[in-house]
Amino acid sequence: MSIPRSPWVRELAPVGDLPVTPVCGTEAVAVAEAELGPGPVAWAVETCARLSDSAPAGGYSGTRGTSPQDDEAQRRALELGLLSMLCALQSGRLPTEADVAAESWNLNQRALRRGMPLAGMFRAMWQVQGRVQSALLEFLAAHGVARSPGEALALAGRLNEGMTAYLEVIQQLFKEAWERDLRQWQKNVVESKRKMARRLVEGSAKTDEAERVLGIRLKAHHVAVLAEETPGFRDLAGAALGGRGAPFAEYVHRSLAEPAARAGAQIVCVDHDDDTAAAWLTFLVPPAPDTLAALRSALATSATAWAAIGPPLFGPAGFRRSHLVALRLGRYARFHAQGQDTVFDLDSVNPAALLVDDHDFAQWFVEATLGELADTRAKIRDLRTTLLHYLASGRSLRGAAEALHIAPNTVAYRVRHAECVLPHGVERDPFAVMLALSLAEDLPELLEPDA
Repeated sequence: MSIPRSPWVRELAPVGDLPVTPVCGTEAVAVAEAELGPGPVAWAVETCARLSDSAPAGGYSGTRGTSPQDDEAQRRALELGLLSMLCALQSGRLPTEADVAAESWNLNQRALRRGMPLAGMFRAMWQVQGRVQSALLEFLAAHGVARSPGEALALAGRLNEGMTAYLEVIQQLFKEAWERDLRQWQKNVVESKRKMARRLVEGSAKTDEAERVLGIRLKAHHVAVLAEETPGFRDLAGAALGGRGAPFAEYVHRSLAEPAARAGAQIVCVDHDDDTAAAWLTFLVPPAPDTLAALRSALATSATAWAAIGPPLFGPAGFRRSHLVALRLGRYARFHAQGQDTVFDLDSVNPAALLVDDHDFAQWFVEATLGELADTRAKIRDLRTTLLHYLASGRSLRGAAEALHIAPNTVAYRVRHAECVLPHGVERDPFAVMLALSLAEDLPELLEPDA
């Protein structure tokens, strides 16, 4: 891409009597002198010093006067920009990313990271361009570069065209660089939060550091969530977050945002592994039951294969323990999520089922304790369920009958039959029988031969 060449750029020379020392790096000065010669470079440095001294209140970037370092940074940015522009005008070639000095990238990134909006930076560029163009036209008029008014008008038009095209390209380059830098910064923030959350769970993080990185108060009530994405998430739900490959953690965060906002809760959501996300909702007061119900509802209607919700617990220890419960619930959910039943918490899962890490041992324990009651036939399943409710109700025939919606006589018959087929009856170890019955009820895969 090209612009009208301006060979007169090589005729530029400083107009003052005293030399002005450049503040930009020696490499940028050397590159410009090789392209333009020492005269134009000296004119550019002198002009930038004048522009900097006569800048509006606050400077072109809004930082003038805040510190000597900020004033010098503005002067450096002016010099780098003007030297680059003169090289483009002289050669007729618009710059590429490789032509922009690293020093210039760094200055702009520093300004953006300190809170200067990109639009503000662009306004400053256009403001400076107007002043530079006026300075160039003054020099050209004073040195008779144009021999007639018509030629002067044509030269001014070509200058405006070239400077405008140059600035548009530079702004596009800086915008793309800023977007890359922003994406990298966001990735770094997400990774920092993920590592800090893991350290909190491991118990190795300091409270004040964790609060700063995660942006939450730890002396609060925390509800942990673990969720796994559906197989088609990256093609379907991910499209709403920027296309294929959009992060699942961001989707979970958005799914929880509305009920969290209604309850005044903060959210931290990070990747847990390749296909799961971990989240924590932080409440200043214990969350009400309807808030927890709203969280369950939001997760149930989201593009998650399953979701596990830990109990609300207080403080850094609560942050950790709620997550550990969600992990246990997640292991259970991997085997039991089906249809509309995809969200699990301690109200929907027997805690005994969460204590099983060794399924082979659990299968042996159930079979050894229940004997023939570990059969998968429907008739035997009814005996197991009735005996479980009978024992859970304090051996109340009426209590079990009401829970199962059957007659007390039916309960009595089934209990007698179940006690007869138990290898050691109930009285020898009631707790073991209750535990085995609970596991068979909540983990029916333990009764399968290949479990």
